[in-house]
Amino acid sequence: MRRWLATMLICAGALAWVAAHDAAAAGPTPERIVSKRIRILSEVRYRELEKEWRNYTEAHPSDPVGWTERAKAARYAGAPCDEYVGYAEKAVSLQPDNAEACATLGSYKSELHCPGQPANPSQAIRLLEHALTLDPRLDDPHYTLWVLLLSQGKTAQAAGHLRALLDAGAFPAPLVDVGYNMLVGAEPNAIILTNGD
Repeated sequence: MRRWLATMLICAGALAWVAAHDAAAAGPTPERIVSKRIRILSEVRYRELEKEWRNYTEAHPSDPVGWTERAKAARYAGAPCDEYVGYAEKAVSLQPDNAEACATLGSYKSELHCPGQPANPSQAIRLLEHALTLDPRLDDPHYTLWVLLLSQGKTAQAAGHLRALLDAGAFPAPLVDVGYNMLVGAEPNAIILTNGD
């Protein structure tokens, strides 16, 4: 019995050492990329992060998180559309039920300035809605769906996504107040001209 127990302890220790060694060899997980609505980094930093996530995906080629983050970093670093869309597609192909991967690819599939992306937003809408089904706490899909559905004249559905953003506090209160104050005095069907967004 003692010999068996000693053997088990040695095996457990060896497995723990191997796991720790593998984790150290792989290096730390790079910094996650957040929307520029939340934090803007320099283009140089996004290029550094793209290299870090490239190294990570080379070490962990089956991790959809790595491919999703690499796609975001590449996009913000100014990479060509087909490059970062390809990384996002890889993430979704690895794990079709990864909410962040679906949200990222859905937002990229809605970018009409990207050559090769569909002019019809139905694929983007499906991916974004799927992402929200998987994780209703995500806010990025709501932003894109709001605009896509408005462009299709689906104002009630678009309003639902805007309402979800407002209810979640996604917009700073002063911004909402300024918007409200601009609109509250306008007549029905009025046209308001603004400088910028």
